[in-house]
Amino acid sequence: MEVNYQNLNTYLKDNVSSNACGHVSNKIEHKLFEKIGGLYDDTYGYLSYLSIQSSDDTKVFIGAYPLHNCDVLKCKTCGQVVFFYFNDGGVAPRPAYVLADYSKEYIIDPTVKYVSISKEKLAAFIEAFNLKALKNPDKIPDGYHANVKDYNGRYIFNYREFKSTNNEKVSFDLVAPRDFLRSVHQWIKAYDNDK
Repeated sequence: MEVNYQNLNTYLKDNVSSNACGHVSNKIEHKLFEKIGGLYDDTYGYLSYLSIQSSDDTKVFIGAYPLHNCDVLKCKTCGQVVFFYFNDGGVAPRPAYVLADYSKEYIIDPTVKYVSISKEKLAAFIEAFNLKALKNPDKIPDGYHANVKDYNGRYIFNYREFKSTNNEKVSFDLVAPRDFLRSVHQWIKAYDNDK
């Protein structure tokens, strides 16, 4: 079975590893692991580098950085599952990993999408998805450490002006269920194709 975001919890439940080898807690050597899947979902376009933390420490959101785009590896010796990804912060991408915690539940939704659209289509976007909070972006917290706000079941994590010389775009991170983000992605693609 190839492990993905939909069957991760089932796989972990059925393949508990309580005997992690010493090499798992040190530097990961790829030759000691086999790839058994990945948690990526490219059906809603460009992902975001935001992470979502739960107040419940038994839950981990896999629709946000760093797990949203990781490979799932398994130790060939002890069976320990490892989430492998590239940490893109800083000068150059660096390999990084997180050990799967078999006592936690890995949550599919919500997930995060980075949206960047032209100001001229912002009103149509707001109308299409009933995201009225974007009409008053100054009231949405700026930056990467804002709290998730719930607007009619749609979650806007933060909003920031697109930093460009012509200032013709707005950009924001949208936190919502995957199906909603797929609709957003399709709408943006269709709108761009109509031009």
